[in-house]
Amino acid sequence: MKYALERYAAHGAALSYTPAMRPIYGDADSPDFLAGVRFEKRPLVTILNFLSSGAFTAKFWEKYYGINVSPDALEEKQTAYCSALVKAGPEVEEIMKRFDGVTRLRGDYGDLIRDGLKDGEVALFSPFRRTRDKKSMLVAMAHEAWHLIELERGLFKDMRLLGEGTATCAPAFLLGGTVMESEPENVDDLLYQKAAAVVQRRCNGCGNPFGRMLDPAFRRDVEMELADYTVGTFLRADSMNQEELDYLRKLRLDGLRAERYLRKAAPELAMPENPTRDEIMAYYRRIGANRLADELDRQDLSKLLVSVKSK
Repeated sequence: MKYALERYAAHGAALSYTPAMRPIYGDADSPDFLAGVRFEKRPLVTILNFLSSGAFTAKFWEKYYGINVSPDALEEKQTAYCSALVKAGPEVEEIMKRFDGVTRLRGDYGDLIRDGLKDGEVALFSPFRRTRDKKSMLVAMAHEAWHLIELERGLFKDMRLLGEGTATCAPAFLLGGTVMESEPENVDDLLYQKAAAVVQRRCNGCGNPFGRMLDPAFRRDVEMELADYTVGTFLRADSMNQEELDYLRKLRLDGLRAERYLRKAAPELAMPENPTRDEIMAYYRRIGANRLADELDRQDLSKLLVSVKSK
């Protein structure tokens, strides 16, 4: 970790503190990778699920609903919804925890990172203890260190398709390696290898790739390219295995169940059942998503309304 942080700092990407190492060994559900960090404090309904990326949602709405809205407006909606959840009280957050989509496909360790790890700590999982490969250990530490560098700068939260790609590229740039580009066969391939390959290609020839990866304009361009690829190419049944298809169906079902609970506990936060155009616009304004409501004004929302009503 010290080596990675010193090298990053030498390229203008310093971290202001030394992260603590937190061994989490011996549990049967340990993930099959070496380390991890805690990402956000926001309510769990929005954390890390790439389907909640503003860029992804913007491309998805464009393709399937014929609606053009900005990623920033959709991110504002997410933030406003999270703030409303917090203000509604702990009982609502408990409802959302019951339908948490954070848990990754490779093992149920979401609670360990969310509740057992402090911000700025690095969790070391069982494979870290077992490995004797010093390069793998260095790559893992450099990967997590880059996450912390982005988090400290507030760069990660709106870049859910990009975040693992930059953290995969950073160790490769550090050690003089390259990331091989290939068509992703699953969600992990998309978020790690495909995203890293796009970052690497866009950094090709620049003098300081670390500085470029921290540039907000560069990050937004990469996020939009990945969103366009995800919606246009990746989200097809033949691009996912059955486990991942089942996972996405579970996310949808959990979301529907959570909406039904919210209608009872905090109806002002839940999308109205079978809403009209006026009701859906009023709902977005009520939760504080005014920019989204403004951008939707005078657009044809018929396909969006059909989708909402089909729930």
